[in-house]
Amino acid sequence: MRFAVIANNNVVNIIEATEDFALEGFTLVESDDAGISDTWDGAAFTKVPPSEKAQTPAEEEYSNASTNTAKINVIAKHLGLTG
Repeated sequence: MRFAVIANNNVVNIIEATEDFALEGFTLVESDDAGISDTWDGAAFTKVPPSEKAQTPAEEEYSNASTNTAKINVIAKHLGLTG
């Protein structure tokens, strides 16, 4: 079964698990269409427009990279492939 993992009314992860699976400190809601960053109001999921999603520092650094080489360097850095 596919579950949305919810913390503070936000989907923070999507997992595959059995229906008796529990994750302490999180709410699990079975869903075939919920996505990470969606919100949960206790009854329904709401998609958050991409422009309103908070970027991680890595995403922000990648967005600000002006060349393909710079983008590759950002990826390598965040994967721990550079010093």
